[in-house]
Amino acid sequence: MTERRQPTAEGLRYPNRLVERYGAKAGVLLYIAERLPDIPQAKMVVNEPGESTEALLARANAAGIRWPRLFRSSAIAELTGYEGRFPTEEIEPFEKGHEQVRWNDQNYSIYRNREYFDNGVRKLVERIKNSPGELKAYDEGLDLPDEINVIIAEKAKSKYVGTYIKHPNQERVFLLTITEQEEGLWGQYDPKRTSFKHSRDRGLEELRDYSLKHLGGEAVNSGLAEVVSWHDRIASLPDMDSHWAYQVEFGIDPPCLFQVRPFKPIKQPTFTVKPTKYVVEELFTPIVIGTTSSRGVVLRVVDHDSDTTDEDVAYVDDMRGVSRAENFPNLKAVLVEGVHGFLQHNDVRAMRIAEVTGMYKIYPFNVRRGDQVRVKSDGERIKVTKVKRKTIEDKQKILDSQDLIERLKLVYAENPVLLGKLENYAKEYAIEQSPDVTIWETDGELRVAEVEIEGKHDNHITTWTREEWNCDCDMFHGRGKFEGMQGECSHTMTLRILAAKEGYEILLPSEQEH
Repeated sequence: MTERRQPTAEGLRYPNRLVERYGAKAGVLLYIAERLPDIPQAKMVVNEPGESTEALLARANAAGIRWPRLFRSSAIAELTGYEGRFPTEEIEPFEKGHEQVRWNDQNYSIYRNREYFDNGVRKLVERIKNSPGELKAYDEGLDLPDEINVIIAEKAKSKYVGTYIKHPNQERVFLLTITEQEEGLWGQYDPKRTSFKHSRDRGLEELRDYSLKHLGGEAVNSGLAEVVSWHDRIASLPDMDSHWAYQVEFGIDPPCLFQVRPFKPIKQPTFTVKPTKYVVEELFTPIVIGTTSSRGVVLRVVDHDSDTTDEDVAYVDDMRGVSRAENFPNLKAVLVEGVHGFLQHNDVRAMRIAEVTGMYKIYPFNVRRGDQVRVKSDGERIKVTKVKRKTIEDKQKILDSQDLIERLKLVYAENPVLLGKLENYAKEYAIEQSPDVTIWETDGELRVAEVEIEGKHDNHITTWTREEWNCDCDMFHGRGKFEGMQGECSHTMTLRILAAKEGYEILLPSEQEH
């Protein structure tokens, strides 16, 4: 079995002394409690190095930690990896659990009797402490120590529990998800989650397309605003790192801090992905994390059925299969659809590892396993286009586009100099840049063709649909120095040439008139 890839965090600043003694989860919480005592936390104890299980349980009792209790891992490796890989269990008080099962003589849960209960709790502590061995047995976590720390915490009385991240590429933007904590023997949570976006300009907004339940009201809104305010206070502490965006697990109504861990380094984009012009993308705008260069990255498409490969890959699949993404050693992008609530363990792990993540309700593109795609992202918008191998024959097809040029000569008969300039630019763009054309078909008919071209002064999005042509350059619209000269530009000619090379006949407006 291939060992799962874990994120790295070179140069990350964190409270070393506490983390090395108590593990990442407990060490960071203890540090925050020292520095920011006004941020509420659940009462907890964590085992000291070499402390026995009996001594830890006795300390939990002496500290007055009430039941139900949460038994949690705390490993140094959890600072940036192993999200959800170690056990966490909630244990109800013996009396409550026994009341639920005492009618069943065949019940052998820990609530059968007091002796079973005490032994079960001790075994749970030992299991968490020795849990790295379970991962090593499956060739995971080979770098882990034999034992990790164990936290015993009082369960918070929060009505809602959730997770948020600060967006690493958008200033003062947070993505949040919450669920309702229901009363019950097993401390279950409602799997139907509500997702939110919190920004400086617009405040709190529900992401309804990414929610299966709609939780709201004053308690939710004010609670989320409060927990979001914790982030920058925590990140600015002396032994934390303000150059990182953090993931925060919390409860609200009442508020309680559960965990803080680094998510991704803060990185501002150096360019802007222009919004697409056709309606399909606008309807299905994804949630985007991570940036690329302005040229994007070319990746091989894989999914949950793909064999592992050493190629740079984009994992394209349903959200439910995202746990497989981390099996690919050169994972660069995660593109998932069917997203109804996010920031659960599997997707956070994948987001940490991948350079770029796009989370869609429904994909606006059609790619298959084995395809090559170019992924371009500025951290807010993402563009995915299928890459086709360029050949000598392709280049010749472009150079031999005489059918197009001959027709355009009729249009530009009074201005052959402009025609020559546009023709040369179009061929230069088509050959030298080899831009990737986005093609949309329905029932075998071309509906949309779009290309992004690096022009002489700016990048331009050029689009053809069955209804109209569009380019955002000045010449197409007759603006600026081209006032009164609106019409075909070198960018529309480029798309016309590239579409013809792919076997599609799309006419420029001037061709249709002639």
